[in-house]
Amino acid sequence: MRADLHVHTIYSDGRDPPDLMVEAAEASGLDLLAITDHGPALHVGMAESVIPHYLSALSELKDSAGVRLLAGLEANVVNESGEIDVGDGLREKLDILLVGIHRLQRVADPRQMALTYLNSLVRAVERRRVDIIAHPFQFHGDLSRFLEREEIAQLLEAAARRGTAIEINEKYKAPGEDFYRMCLELGVKLSLGTDAHSASSVGRFTWAEGVLRRIGASKSDLVFETL
Repeated sequence: MRADLHVHTIYSDGRDPPDLMVEAAEASGLDLLAITDHGPALHVGMAESVIPHYLSALSELKDSAGVRLLAGLEANVVNESGEIDVGDGLREKLDILLVGIHRLQRVADPRQMALTYLNSLVRAVERRRVDIIAHPFQFHGDLSRFLEREEIAQLLEAAARRGTAIEINEKYKAPGEDFYRMCLELGVKLSLGTDAHSASSVGRFTWAEGVLRRIGASKSDLVFETL
């Protein structure tokens, strides 16, 4: 199965409408596409009043799409307590929920920033039903390099326990392969996402699929098989 579980449309900060993203997925030979526009806490995210229209548009597309289409959101972790900008009612209407950190207090010590990032994600995974962690440790660079292996393991152990997958993000190409090998060691499923903001990027994996090959991942290691 070929899948792209992280793309954006004009409903948030993408350039193209959902129907063009679906057409691009079909042309790329994908079997599965998740449209995951940004939640309302981000400045480029959808206003809450727009989300019902967004979900309705995706629902209509499902009937005619030549790929299996999932309606999702990329939610924002809004504080270190792990709260996100998607409530329980909305969560139940989604096929898939990605969670990422897009805002973080900038401090002089990058290790402290990395620890805040880590703690926020761990708590988000523990308190909510999260399908995929988007672009892990990516915040103006790869924050994982400021953390010890045992500290990173806290997130991966929580993800394994809660059934949350970790994304291999084609756009940011980080963290490195050792991080994804660690995911496999701890029983964490992996997901592929282009983070495409235009139809021309949908399903175009090079780095991410290369990572899967080099770490020896099998189909059973991918979250697609269980969706």
